[in-house]
Amino acid sequence: MKTMKKGITALFMFVVALTAVFVFDSETNAQTYRRVANPNNLSKIQVERILRRVEERTDRFVALFNDSLDNSRLNNSNRENFLNQRARALESATDELRREFDRSDRWIENQDEVRRTLNIASDINVAMRNRRFGASTERTWNLLKTELNTLAQAFNLPTVGNSYTNVGNVGNNLNKAQVDRLITNLETRVDRFVVQFDNSLDNSRLNNTRREANLNRRARDLEVATDELRREFNRRDRWIENQDEVRRCLNIASDIDVAMRNRRLDSATENNWRAVRVELNALAKVYGLPTFGGAYN
Repeated sequence: MKTMKKGITALFMFVVALTAVFVFDSETNAQTYRRVANPNNLSKIQVERILRRVEERTDRFVALFNDSLDNSRLNNSNRENFLNQRARALESATDELRREFDRSDRWIENQDEVRRTLNIASDINVAMRNRRFGASTERTWNLLKTELNTLAQAFNLPTVGNSYTNVGNVGNNLNKAQVDRLITNLETRVDRFVVQFDNSLDNSRLNNTRREANLNRRARDLEVATDELRREFNRRDRWIENQDEVRRCLNIASDIDVAMRNRRLDSATENNWRAVRVELNALAKVYGLPTFGGAYN
């Protein structure tokens, strides 16, 4: 009888221990998931406060930036138009982030919108580093960049200027003529894609929507960025000095890539985009920059 009781007791203790292990393992997995889903354990209210500050700083910066460009050597130039376009794109991106943030129950789901905002800000950051725009504009940009970097950390993303690692020439030992051919291929692919993309959006559910307008604008931004890459490449003796222009193309293309992954367009457009991706990724490798998705995997 005592032997039977001991056996029952031992069995009971084994079940308790097994249950404890299972519960501990489940809690550990849950905690791990929570760390990944919400890396800083912030509430939606806390993130909303950061986002509100980003919106306020962005509105203030865009107005000052426009005035500074009007009073600079860039006034009435293609470069001024491009930078004003990027500033407005930043404003549009923060507006879209706000809409998606208010619509989503889980704020971490807005990572794509935050990434897009950071990519655009990284383009503007290059201009702010390379030129003097006046104390007020520069101070406002630094305040905005601080808020954007806080937002980046909340979403576990690289901060402004670090969307793509700046590692220089990684030893491909290509000459300028070889890189020139890569850029020519990219220009051809981008021009073809932009036309096809516009036609596909006209024949999609997005036709005549704000989203269509934003996507067409990003496609044109990519076209402008590749044109600027060509101009700067032709102007400089050392092709590796064009890393900022290549980075800008990659940042803009990353926005379009999100849309291409999330929506089904016609096969011709998707094939054209794949061709653009191939050329961009080849160029990224030459300049020692991560290929699509490489910065966020």
